[in-house]
Amino acid sequence: MRIEQGAYQDILKGVLDYELDFGIVPQNPNRQDILFYPIMEETIVFAASEDIARKVENAGVQILNDELFISSGTSCLYHTTAVDVLKDAGVMIKDALELSSLEMIKQYVSCGKGFALVPEIAINNELKIGKLKILPFNSKMSFSHGLIVHKNRELSFTAKSFQSELLCFFNRYMS
Repeated sequence: MRIEQGAYQDILKGVLDYELDFGIVPQNPNRQDILFYPIMEETIVFAASEDIARKVENAGVQILNDELFISSGTSCLYHTTAVDVLKDAGVMIKDALELSSLEMIKQYVSCGKGFALVPEIAINNELKIGKLKILPFNSKMSFSHGLIVHKNRELSFTAKSFQSELLCFFNRYMS
């Protein structure tokens, strides 16, 4: 078994090109040639340091026009979702920083270097100790992660067993 991480489009392309047996993606690709098995719902939030959160609380989300947006890059679904939500709120991203890991993003944000859209579960500890705050946005944002398989992919016994065990695990522990 080989596990790799990648951007949503790269994973989808790998499954479509039969390079990958499976992919786990943050949303249903809604394609006729892909089978999507939902495994978990993930709430995502805009996070910032206490200082930036206080500015937003006092002056509104428009102050984010002057803050650095930190993400995993423009190919990341979180980044494109954030741009859309911010645009709807009247915030335009002028400056952005791309970092390769969620841990790096959390460190930059907690130091007051900017704000980011992150999975809420990934910042639970930082929220508890007050290192990060959730910025107030009206809409609840979430992704329905799922396992994808090419519709015409013939799976080996081992691959079918893996798929079954993975889906059972998420069914049992995430429900």
